Amino acid sequence: MSRSDCPVCSNQRVQSGWSFESPVLGTFLLESAEAALNVPTGRIALASCEGCGFVFNTAFDPGALDFSANYEESQGCSRVFQDFLNGLADEVFERCDLQGQAVLEVGCGKGEFLESLADRGVSRCIGYDPAFDPNRVDSALADKLEIFRTNFDDDAPEHDVRLSVVRHTLEHVVDPVGLLSLMSERTPAGSWLLVEVPDWGRIARDAAFWDVYYEHCNYFSVQSLYECLERSGWSPIEVRLVYAGQYLVALARNRDKKEGNPIVPDRNFPSLDEFSDRAVEKIRYYRSQVHAGRSAIWAAGSKAVSFLSLTEAGDEICALIDINPHKTGRFIPGCTTAIGQPDALLTALPDTVFVMNPIYLEEIRADIQNLGLTPTLVGVS
Repeated sequence: MSRSDCPVCSNQRVQSGWSFESPVLGTFLLESAEAALNVPTGRIALASCEGCGFVFNTAFDPGALDFSANYEESQGCSRVFQDFLNGLADEVFERCDLQGQAVLEVGCGKGEFLESLADRGVSRCIGYDPAFDPNRVDSALADKLEIFRTNFDDDAPEHDVRLSVVRHTLEHVVDPVGLLSLMSERTPAGSWLLVEVPDWGRIARDAAFWDVYYEHCNYFSVQSLYECLERSGWSPIEVRLVYAGQYLVALARNRDKKEGNPIVPDRNFPSLDEFSDRAVEKIRYYRSQVHAGRSAIWAAGSKAVSFLSLTEAGDEICALIDINPHKTGRFIPGCTTAIGQPDALLTALPDTVFVMNPIYLEEIRADIQNLGLTPTLVGVS
């Protein structure tokens, strides 16, 4: 399957860029080292639209993924992430006046953000996600949640909600304009929309090859996200960077008059060729570093899958750590080391711990110091 035209603006002028084989499963958990080594691969062939700056995988095949099975995307075990989630919930609850109102979230995961809004006074929380696990819901808030374990598609009914949410979902969708258009059609005029996606600008500037993986077929910058919203019936109010510049958050209104300022396209990002060249250099650097001694990886998610795959270190690391208890004892694609809790470092005794997201460095440093260990911590950046 191939996408040749821009999925956002349908422009046929696209620049081809980095191309490589990647495990098709990133945020998926496996039951054995054998299964981890036999995960199929898929082609990533990045292209950039000359019209809106949107970056996408032209070789993406959605049929290669099944988000209903063994998908574990939750970051809620981290204090840093939980503080961010609570702050975002506080902000949107006040700004959109959600007291006693209904909210829809498409791609709600395990329902953590909906629970945060329900806890603040949202009366009804509707969610769609095939990977939802009802056993993970706070029983005190369960009566406020109505979650459909399916995708939000043409069969979805209209929902009378004040806010629609789509967080870390648009990057997985072949037709992001189509999904946002459907959400616009099935929710009231004037209602709010909250969007959150990874920022391509940071990935490009930092040559963050570990943030390019098969599950993400789309990579948004400020201008391409703004364009996507406008083309799907939403009036953007603002698009801004959050979470130490890693994510873009957008607020918009449904089929409403424009309230925000026009976004001036930023053309200062590296070209795909520049990104590819610098990414290859970084892969070479980290490959030498991770093979230089006893190395551990902290955070067993898609970033780690891409990092280990491209540095060819999946069978070399002495420990793979993640504080999410639902991951313990399981495996990620391409890695023969089972996921452990932090105390697994007491046995592994690594020289270096590579932290897949530097925003967690101080939190992780404290956890390791509590174990009485002093390895070198490297924030992958």
